[in-house]
Amino acid sequence: MEKTRKSKTLNILIIASALLLVVSIGVTVWHYMSIAELNRELSGIAAKFKDNPETKIGEREILGVITIDRLNLEYPIITFDNDEDINITVCLYNGSGLNQYGNNTLTGSRAKSGLFFANIGKLEGDDTVKITDTDGFTVTYRLLDSFIANPDSRTILGRSFNGNVRELTIFTASSDSTKRYVYKFVEINDQNPNKEDAV
Repeated sequence: MEKTRKSKTLNILIIASALLLVVSIGVTVWHYMSIAELNRELSGIAAKFKDNPETKIGEREILGVITIDRLNLEYPIITFDNDEDINITVCLYNGSGLNQYGNNTLTGSRAKSGLFFANIGKLEGDDTVKITDTDGFTVTYRLLDSFIANPDSRTILGRSFNGNVRELTIFTASSDSTKRYVYKFVEINDQNPNKEDAV
């Protein structure tokens, strides 16, 4: 009798563990499918914007499109108005305007695997980012440097070069928001200054 009771308890535990495993796998699959669907949707909006710059994301004006071939991503860019915006798409955080001279700073969430800047740590060497603006003008920027900064660090917004140079900074927060992962880019152009000219 005792043996039968133990056997039933063991069977119940095995079934419960199997059900828990199935639910866990189902939730993981659903998560990745929903991320993939959102990426497809945002890429479609970005593609429409390139054909028609009056395309919107919901009610939000789109300022341009970011393309990072190395990460296989393409997203519309909107103005950063509040912290929730980084969960919609990539945001222009600061600057004179996309593809304008000076430093334009973009931000986006990295909290969800496979979405926005979650994989930005894979950028290296001379990897590039393309920004297409509302005039249909596309500028390619080359990665110059990457580093970790404090949330209030001015290095996020600062320029690397003097003069008429197009610069781009991408930053995203750590999961606990105590650090910023910062990536600095400069326009690919033979007229660009060398690193020795950095300020």
